[in-house]
Amino acid sequence: MSKFDEICTSYQRLVREAEDYEYDCKEFAKNLISGFVDYLECGRNDILIKRLSINDDGYYDCEIELSVYEGPDKYASRGLVPEIHLKIARNIDEFMVKVATGSKIYVINKKEMDSSEVINVLYDELFRGIKSYYETPIDEFIHRNMRGIIHFP
Repeated sequence: MSKFDEICTSYQRLVREAEDYEYDCKEFAKNLISGFVDYLECGRNDILIKRLSINDDGYYDCEIELSVYEGPDKYASRGLVPEIHLKIARNIDEFMVKVATGSKIYVINKKEMDSSEVINVLYDELFRGIKSYYETPIDEFIHRNMRGIIHFP
């Protein structure tokens, strides 16, 4: 095998690992959102995954939007629907999740995905953030929140 062939073999391995990483992060994100749907007790169509893409920092970006409503067939206008940005990274046996505007990193073991207390803590934080977004006094809401970004600690 030539030195060039060795480089190509290394490249092929790297491409396979990158594809596996992307697949694992996408599947984890889908499972995480599905669990959040169950946590909120809302319909599957009430949470929209707007974007799933790898970022320059190595995190996989997952952007979701909640379809909140005022009444039957009267959904929130575009400016009033918050976007939630999650950053996901995979390690050997775990995933790390960060709410984009926050600093806390949630470490979730792959094998404990369905029973992880950490996931429930993350879901609780997302719920509180979304709820407080809509409970902001109107003057503050107009000045701070009209961009549709939920701020997390």
